[in-house]
Amino acid sequence: MTGYSVPGGTQLRVVFASLMTGAAVVALCACGFLGWKLVHDGPILAAQRDTVGRERAEFDRDRRVGEYRDRAREAAEATAVTMTSIDSGNIDESFAKILASSTGEFKDEFGKSSVQLRQLLIDNQATAVGKVVASAVQSDTIGESEQQVVVLLMVDQSISNKARPDPRIDKSRMKMTMQLVDGHWLAGKLEYL
Repeated sequence: MTGYSVPGGTQLRVVFASLMTGAAVVALCACGFLGWKLVHDGPILAAQRDTVGRERAEFDRDRRVGEYRDRAREAAEATAVTMTSIDSGNIDESFAKILASSTGEFKDEFGKSSVQLRQLLIDNQATAVGKVVASAVQSDTIGESEQQVVVLLMVDQSISNKARPDPRIDKSRMKMTMQLVDGHWLAGKLEYL
């Protein structure tokens, strides 16, 4: 034999019980530490979650506002091109497009002046082609009750008529207030600068 005695059944039970008790004490200490950590760090984690939630909401709002501003600017550009591109041969169609892309004050003013303008354009056989050179959003009221975006536009318009058949370039600067109406951006106000 080697000189080592084999532990008896009682000794094995004592060793096993000691190991189990030690494991239970370690597990209880770990649970106690984790519980203390949760109580200690819980408010910090809750504050971090709240901060992340607020930042996410701000990010979503900023993204949505950016998309609205882009759509309003694009609609303003399209309206400016429609307004400055006129062919006396199909003037009624052009005017209908302008009225369809407008609302409020601008629509009322254009409706009143369009009768005289129509006849003037037909009599002079006028043709114009507009092109937006630059545009930028000046301000917005997105998120408020009346959603508006003010767009600044630089438009070059090539104009010819029976008196001047060679086109000349007219440079226009305008401020167009776009309003969100039933999901569509419409020109509500127009100012020449």
